[in-house]
Amino acid sequence: MTGPAGVPAHPDTSDAALRRVTDALAANAERYDRSAEFPWESIHAVHEAGLLTLGIGPAYGGRELSATEAARVLQALGQGDPSVALLTAMTVFQHVSQARLPRWPEALYRQVVSDSRQRPVLINAVRAEPEWGAPARGGLPATKLTRTARGWLLNGHKGYGTGSEGLAYHLVWAVTEDDEPLIGHVIVPGDSPGIKVVRTWDHLGLRASSTHDIVYTDVEVPFENFPGVPVAEAGRDAAAFASVGTPAGCSAPRLPDDSKHGTVQYERVLVLSPLISVRQAGAGGGPRWCRRRRRGGGGRSRTAPRARPGWPGTK
Repeated sequence: MTGPAGVPAHPDTSDAALRRVTDALAANAERYDRSAEFPWESIHAVHEAGLLTLGIGPAYGGRELSATEAARVLQALGQGDPSVALLTAMTVFQHVSQARLPRWPEALYRQVVSDSRQRPVLINAVRAEPEWGAPARGGLPATKLTRTARGWLLNGHKGYGTGSEGLAYHLVWAVTEDDEPLIGHVIVPGDSPGIKVVRTWDHLGLRASSTHDIVYTDVEVPFENFPGVPVAEAGRDAAAFASVGTPAGCSAPRLPDDSKHGTVQYERVLVLSPLISVRQAGAGGGPRWCRRRRRGGGGRSRTAPRARPGWPGTK
């Protein structure tokens, strides 16, 4: 079964199919990491395999996604290019979240699903702030929403916005300026006027993930694109709300798991799977580099790979 543009509605995630995608990503990975340009060619390869639609629920023409299958897919992508695997993971995360605890306006999400059959539609939650850090640590964001006659005006500065240059939708963690403020993720189309990407990200091996700062200046958003909850009701659960994108008081959405261990939190699966594949790739590449290294000289090799700390999936 295929979508309108020939993209599989139910992707083939067999080992052979995933190997083909891995090889396609690996062919471009070094080029993208050196240039730090957005990896559109590789993203299109993932899209054409139908993998960017994983997580779309049965109500929208998709199917259930088990934790095992999610891990297999993302590890395969990570072996080809960890940046592309991370971008895919963030998008799949949002589809699974919507399938379990719907938060999007119905008409808008159906349009997202329709568009996703025809072209890559990348989605991610943009939460961290340069001074405030990650919302999971508590506190209210400095990013604000102001009511207008037509909806909301969004203003703020976010950090570690994975996918920044290629997102079709930003889910921005913000709080309203009402007397009784609301807090939550506001859904912002990526082509909205007033969005500026500040290229701050330069991490070896993940340069193509486009995890830059994003500045929002007077970005107009419809009322229905902000499913916030009162801060007073969120209380101490606000940090958990920020972490999983669900209302306070609700448990985190979970993937069905076909193992004997029961359910597994899908957020951990989606973030850790690319990490595991990076570790596996390093285990193979490190010894090869060591064998090629010239003997002699006591100093640090100028050709040794260097990594800076930080992982965008943990913001």
